[in-house]
Amino acid sequence: MDWLERIKEAWRWVPKNPDVIWSGWGLMAVSAGITVLFFVCSKLYACLRKPKAVSVQPDVSALPTGSVLTFEQYKKDLLELHEKYVLEKQKREDIERKLANPDESYQEKLRLLEESQEKLQQLAGSLPKEQLAEAEERLAQGDTELAEQLFDRVAAETGQTAAAALLQSGRLAKDRLDYSKALRNYAAAVALAPDNPDYLLPAGQMAYQMGEYQQAEEWLAHLLAIREQEGEENAELGLALNDLAGVYADQGRYEEAEPLHKRSLEIREKKLGKDHPDVAESLNNLALLYDSRGRCEEAEPLYKRSLEIWEKALGKEHPHVAAALNNLAALYDSRGRCEEAEPLYKRSLEIWEKALGKEHPHVAVSLNNLAALYYSQSRYEEAEPLYKRDLEISEKSLGKDHPDVAASLNNLALLYKSQGRYEESEPLYQRALTILKAKFPGGHPDIDTFQANYNKLKEKMQAR
Repeated sequence: MDWLERIKEAWRWVPKNPDVIWSGWGLMAVSAGITVLFFVCSKLYACLRKPKAVSVQPDVSALPTGSVLTFEQYKKDLLELHEKYVLEKQKREDIERKLANPDESYQEKLRLLEESQEKLQQLAGSLPKEQLAEAEERLAQGDTELAEQLFDRVAAETGQTAAAALLQSGRLAKDRLDYSKALRNYAAAVALAPDNPDYLLPAGQMAYQMGEYQQAEEWLAHLLAIREQEGEENAELGLALNDLAGVYADQGRYEEAEPLHKRSLEIREKKLGKDHPDVAESLNNLALLYDSRGRCEEAEPLYKRSLEIWEKALGKEHPHVAAALNNLAALYDSRGRCEEAEPLYKRSLEIWEKALGKEHPHVAVSLNNLAALYYSQSRYEEAEPLYKRDLEISEKSLGKDHPDVAASLNNLALLYKSQGRYEESEPLYQRALTILKAKFPGGHPDIDTFQANYNKLKEKMQAR
């Protein structure tokens, strides 16, 4: 396993390991962890992409002619999808981003339907009339399957028409969470029109979301070069800078990411205003970068300002606010400022419970963070029910053999060991190790950590 993979694995598991949570790695993980989960979007730097200033009421006039896709049906469909993809992290987070602001995501859906209808009309000469009419009728009901098939048919041609059809088919595939097809179609569109920013941006964002960093870097860097050549500083340039910085940061290339985040922030402040949610996104991303490098004094005011903007623009109960609260709490936590961290952790947990339900994996992570704070203060009686609930939620939502469950078992075992409850601690360590060794036969950093914890327990048991 190379160094980058070790860093990724450490970021994934360290937040749930109290033995290391106060180390440098722990700081990075706790600060980044819930944003990675949250945000209701896919990667740490991608998940807060493009939040809007306010929630708007559904605009029925925006529906395609004769549409019967209601707002209530749209939300019902989202909830059914969320239940279906509860174990698929990327897809689950995409749905949660929409559920966090359903009015806004409903508008996105309406625009996609309307845009698809317009594109079909533009391609009418290449399509059978009966199928075209049926596709338009089904689009009005929110059913995009036939329209996507027709775009795929046109895409079999060559030239700019095929590129446009590939792009639209990719957008429909992404909307139904078929990310692999979306990326294939975007890549094919870029291959046909390599200098078209309208193709480069969704292609780069999709590659980034799927962890295809080399391809994402290539497309986003090319997009950035085109926008730079145009010589106009606009919101799209700020977005391209932010996305490319995220690609660099996810690979640990912090020195390359920092100037891009700074410039993205500068452009967004200038073009959108200093209180715009996109500005808060750039502030948060830059703060996370500083935080991950131990530059806490620089990160703190940025976290505070992003929190203030999101509270004002989106309301105090929005998931973006929960993520910002958690990040700031983690920074205080790592600096020993526990009295300041605790109420922020609690408020973040409350928002997540309200937004996503009390048995959601995000809630489990929030419970763990607060329990870890109590554990560090030897407040064991307060930590225990939180760790137990964390374990219960993780088992129910992720399955009893999931690595996150192993981390929860380790945490509860540590707590029991600290209380001298050795007989209760031992089987938890054993089960945690069994899970990880089965999941990672080639080794994993947490296996060594959990084994060391278990060995210390056995020493104490033998010394009695």
